Amino acid sequence: MDTIWSCAFGIDTDMQNNINNPYLIYSQTVFDEENAVKVFVLLSVFIKELSNVWIKFHHMNNNIRYRFSCMCPLAKKFIQEEPYRWIIRQTYKMMEKCEQVGPMNRIDLMQLMLESASNEDFIQDGQTSAVKKEEKDNEPPLIRKLTRHEIASNIYLFMLAGYETTSTALSYISYVLATHPKEQQKLQEHIDIHFDPKTEDDMPSYDTVSQMEYLDMFIRETLRMYPIVPVVVNRQSSEDFHIEGIGTIPAAWIPFGAGPRNCVGMRFAFVQIKMVLVRLLKTYSIVGCGDQTCKPFENLKEYIVIAPKQVIVRLQRRNEHYN
Repeated sequence: MDTIWSCAFGIDTDMQNNINNPYLIYSQTVFDEENAVKVFVLLSVFIKELSNVWIKFHHMNNNIRYRFSCMCPLAKKFIQEEPYRWIIRQTYKMMEKCEQVGPMNRIDLMQLMLESASNEDFIQDGQTSAVKKEEKDNEPPLIRKLTRHEIASNIYLFMLAGYETTSTALSYISYVLATHPKEQQKLQEHIDIHFDPKTEDDMPSYDTVSQMEYLDMFIRETLRMYPIVPVVVNRQSSEDFHIEGIGTIPAAWIPFGAGPRNCVGMRFAFVQIKMVLVRLLKTYSIVGCGDQTCKPFENLKEYIVIAPKQVIVRLQRRNEHYN
């Protein structure tokens, strides 16, 4: 989460040392089981044809709660602000701060979006503001400007999609490594080719982890075995389709989508996971704890993501584990 807020907002939250950080608390609340099973969220999942109606009711309910708490300060003790509203509000504050300070040397997602922003909060269909590129051709293409609302929504989505999915993927990877020691040893040998196992402070670089093919294949295979997000694809076939044969084609597996609407944070997520695994497996081995490790994976919880309630493993130094 520290990495996401740093790359999206350009701010240092230090959540590792401060578990009471409000950014951490509100981000975790989004994925709480209690928040995930609210009636409008469930209706939008199970009756997808009317999802826009349920979402509008959800927003209306939140607006009423928010305005009531503003008019009656005592109500704030009983009506907690919706986590997404708090995060969006912080996003607007950060945008105002960035606009006041001006362009900064540090490049983050918000800064990149602000450079392509419009001064308007909303743009209605048919009234899209656009600017022309430098006239290199006779008919230069038009470039659509981002609204402030779109910037805030996209940064919120970046946080939402990048936090729980990455941590859940690492949970499954830890489980697979703990229950498949031979594969773990093979992965550690692969890491040792690129990094000196005796140097614990050797930081992996983007270029190096991008060249580690076996590590990339291991992560992708784990995600194939344990798909994380159940409600991303809400389309269905209009007619019956029979898949010929019984073979599996690995190239047909697209967990991050494909085409112009694929996951914008795919490379970011892979780099995060690879960096964590390299730093961890250089020094430690992940060891299972018997039934305590396996039992949570027998009854997976499916809300916003499909995830175990907890992951119980042990870390053991490699020189102790293999001796």
